[in-house]
Amino acid sequence: MDALCKQAMPDLLLLLLAVIPDKLSVLPAAPSAPKPPLRSRGAVPASPLQLTLWESQDLQLTCAVSSQTPQHVHLSVSFGLSAPDASRDVQPLQEVIAVRRDFAVEAGERFAERHRAQELSLAKTGDRRYQMVLGWLRPEDAGIYHCVAGEWIQDPDGSWQQIAEKRVVLAQVTVRTVASQLAASASPAKVRVGSGEALELLCNASGLQAAPLPHIVYSLGWEVSQGSEGEGRLVARLDPGGALVLGDSYANRDVGRRHVSLQKLASPLGSYQLRIESAQPSDVGSYRCVVWAFVRSPGDKLREVASVRSEALTVDMKSEAVVLEATAWLPSATIYRGDTAEVRCNVSVEATQDIALALSWWVELPDEGPTSHGVLLASVSREGVADLASRPSGGAVSVDKASPTSHRLRLHGVQPSDEGKYHCAVTAWVRYPDLSWYKAGSAKSNMVTVYPYTLGE
Repeated sequence: MDALCKQAMPDLLLLLLAVIPDKLSVLPAAPSAPKPPLRSRGAVPASPLQLTLWESQDLQLTCAVSSQTPQHVHLSVSFGLSAPDASRDVQPLQEVIAVRRDFAVEAGERFAERHRAQELSLAKTGDRRYQMVLGWLRPEDAGIYHCVAGEWIQDPDGSWQQIAEKRVVLAQVTVRTVASQLAASASPAKVRVGSGEALELLCNASGLQAAPLPHIVYSLGWEVSQGSEGEGRLVARLDPGGALVLGDSYANRDVGRRHVSLQKLASPLGSYQLRIESAQPSDVGSYRCVVWAFVRSPGDKLREVASVRSEALTVDMKSEAVVLEATAWLPSATIYRGDTAEVRCNVSVEATQDIALALSWWVELPDEGPTSHGVLLASVSREGVADLASRPSGGAVSVDKASPTSHRLRLHGVQPSDEGKYHCAVTAWVRYPDLSWYKAGSAKSNMVTVYPYTLGE
């Protein structure tokens, strides 16, 4: 009988299937050195843990992963994020960071830049514990955090097979924004100031933490616009380091450096005073106090995360109008080539304050288009300094005052190429007690024609 069986079944291939028991375990764990987070009001210990953190704080989550599988296996551990209102069982995860089966640490696509910036890390802190630290929290980091563990074996051909995967919810995280706590108010609601008087405005800023949040710095300043809804230009601000920065309109070559201060007051708490020592007509407008919040990154760069503006307050000024007129004329109607051509500019000013005048001379040449603004020949600054340019013919130019109200331009050795329409432009400047300058008005004269005749013509 045995012989017959052997003849009927000459070769039997015996296939044995071994079932590897599921010995993978993944559990939430407390951080090795916990930083006490803010817990949501009324929350009780439950799964998942409910955490409320401020923007810019650090989120630390730890999970414990172990395997008792008798075979040699490799583990992968991944921290993932899902939407706060999603089902914990079916919601796909957005990977935050993971350690792969080959021990490489990789961040998810959305978090890769933050990993490179050292705001995100993952480390093994013991035989079983894996800790993720997501620093410099942002509002979009809110959600449900999971830990996913995988168990892997390597086949003889070198390929990898995942034999088990388990997932656990670590915490539901709410991120409170810095913007939600900031507020600013300005007073008084309306100010009427005289030219040259000091202008003072108050700003009360709330929400600047008495115990500052990590990595958060603040800046406070004032903006002014010509209308309540217009785009504001910077008056002054205190940068995050406390240094005063003036707007371009308050420190430049034309106006000088105006005396503007912005300082924090001892009381009431959160109050800041803007003071412009000598108000000018250009200071009229709608003012807003602005508070900015920045996050300072590991590379010391600042990223703006919030700003808030107060309601507008109005600054008005008692009118001190300046009436300015300029008239150009020719002392001699007939000018011959080679002579000195003379153009006069009479200036009249009506003002209640001392005025300094700046004057310039221009020519529009016959071959220039109608949109041309002309060629500058000479100018005299408000300090009385002359700046002479080149004439079209290349000849000499001189300027002086023929009388207290009459200015003179001379073209020496006039040539045919000097033919054109000449005019003067005048600007009135007012100097204030803080030694800054204000452009009070400007005027452009009529045109006069210079035509050099040929002798005998």
